[in-house]
Amino acid sequence: MQYVENCLLSGCPGNNLTQLLAHHTLQKEEEIFRKFLHRNNNNQHIKLTLDEIKCHIIRQLSTLEKAKRVTSINNYQSIVTAIAKEINKTDEYRKIRQIDLITIRKLVSELEKTQLDYQKRLERYTKLFEKI
Repeated sequence: MQYVENCLLSGCPGNNLTQLLAHHTLQKEEEIFRKFLHRNNNNQHIKLTLDEIKCHIIRQLSTLEKAKRVTSINNYQSIVTAIAKEINKTDEYRKIRQIDLITIRKLVSELEKTQLDYQKRLERYTKLFEKI
């Protein structure tokens, strides 16, 4: 799925997955792909060109089609739908994690204030005890 997502984000044209994979990669698309990989620290695929990745996707789709997991009749729409759902799920997860992070930061801030308050109280009690 990551390979297909990379092709989509690189601006490869096509109204469906079959057209996207059949289109020969332009230099501009390859450059966008390289920038995308560097920006996301995705170095494992850096040696592959976008055309090589498309060939890999085609081989994988062929294997899946032989296993009757997908079909080319609908231009592999089930894969595209699954990728879209995964992207949405990932986006939702990130939003939830951001909200959680904000909540945790607020909690940490409140705990630090409480800790400071307790330290001040302890200092006052210590001074009071030393006077006695």
